[in-house]
Amino acid sequence: MTSIAFSDDAALGGGAGSAWVGTVLTDALLRYPMAADGSGLELTGGLEDGVDDNAAKGDLGESADYVAGTGFGIITDIEQGEDGRLWVVSLSAGAVHAISASDPDASPAPSAGASAPASPSASPVASQPPDSGSAEITIGTDEGQELLFVPETAEAQAGAQVTLTFQNVSQAPHNLTFGDPIGAATQTIVNPGAMEAIEFTAPAKGDYTFVCTLHPGMDGVLTVTE
Repeated sequence: MTSIAFSDDAALGGGAGSAWVGTVLTDALLRYPMAADGSGLELTGGLEDGVDDNAAKGDLGESADYVAGTGFGIITDIEQGEDGRLWVVSLSAGAVHAISASDPDASPAPSAGASAPASPSASPVASQPPDSGSAEITIGTDEGQELLFVPETAEAQAGAQVTLTFQNVSQAPHNLTFGDPIGAATQTIVNPGAMEAIEFTAPAKGDYTFVCTLHPGMDGVLTVTE
């Protein structure tokens, strides 16, 4: 858990209040209903005992039924504004989301894309079609728990339309995140055996670091040439 806030649900389409919880490893915003008298949480199913049993790190476990939305990344703050809306800060996305009661004209809440299973025999490589104006790059991980990108370097030409496929073949959840000026990232949790593609335009010549925000020190470099 990274943040928690308690809301008055009159402006959020509910009756009694809610406890909103943000996390690092699940990519989700969780909403737990409060008892009408505010004495505690009103939980059902496996959470009635007050303990969230899960099978692995990053697994939603018995809280899966209380997911309000996904794709928020690393949530660092949740606040309810004077207008009743809920404000959610995402560190990994560099964004602030406003949440209100359902509105047919409103944009949908962020949603994490599905991860396709990765081929166990695939070998991560970094490559670029010559003189094509585009780059197709695959970055993987080590197969164990060494917390390494494989390969740790890749190359693209400035202005190329880059499709980077991140393939997690390790035993732990990871992600691949670029800061500005690229500002592209996979979802916060790419589970072992899954892969995800991101697209961006290669910026000016230089070296640009990509990192796993779940494991400080796990990084690599994209070199952009002229």
